[in-house]
Amino acid sequence: MKKFLAFFIIICSIHDSYAQYEYEQSLDHPYGLPNPIAPQQILDYAPLIGECDCKSTSRNPDRTWAEPVAMIWRFKYIMNGMAIQDETLKADGRHSGSIRQFVPDSAFWYVHYYNTAKPSV
Repeated sequence: MKKFLAFFIIICSIHDSYAQYEYEQSLDHPYGLPNPIAPQQILDYAPLIGECDCKSTSRNPDRTWAEPVAMIWRFKYIMNGMAIQDETLKADGRHSGSIRQFVPDSAFWYVHYYNTAKPSV
């Protein structure tokens, strides 16, 4: 009986821990879902949610165009559907991304940008 009770408690706690984060990425929703209690502005990014094969173009120091670089650009919901993350995975290894959170009190998007070429401190 003790083994059954211990097994039952473990199964219930695992189920409860997953149920708390129902808007995170899952097999059914690989890019997460918007949380219904998130500010409605989170839906501004809905058309971008998912993954695209793209070309990244940039300028050289002399302002001429550099050769395009193959890139995967991925947008997803994070923080249990309360924010947006995008990341670029580039063939040249210079990856980047951002985390975007809308704060209703200020009516602004707060964006933290990061990249592997010039990490922020």
